[in-house]
Amino acid sequence: MKIGIVSCSKRKLNKICKAEELYSASALFRYALSYCKKHYDRTYILSTKYGLIETSKVISPYELTVKNFNKVEKKLWYDEVISEINNSTTEFDTIYFHCGKEYYKGILDKLKAKYKIVLICSIGKRLQFYKEALKNG
Repeated sequence: MKIGIVSCSKRKLNKICKAEELYSASALFRYALSYCKKHYDRTYILSTKYGLIETSKVISPYELTVKNFNKVEKKLWYDEVISEINNSTTEFDTIYFHCGKEYYKGILDKLKAKYKIVLICSIGKRLQFYKEALKNG
């Protein structure tokens, strides 16, 4: 099974709603989510506040980013995310990360599933890739 993971975004709607709606203020998030839903069997969102969540989970807006965590907070967050991913996947799954480095760098060596980092490039190039891929099917 192929699993896509999209990171949350700084830009959010200011209301309680489904996770996929909350982060929809960000064009990069919208395109990455659309791409993942089209190309993978399951799609999750990696949220700084809520960890690994399903796109339909109803959540509240927040102001938090992994980049601002201190070393201890990052380790705790990474450990929680590792546990959540490992409990949601098997060694036969492949996880495709559509996230910035801060969101995956502390978890890769502890995953039981195979993984691939997608698009290690600038935000502009990532947007361009998603737009073209979605337009071309």
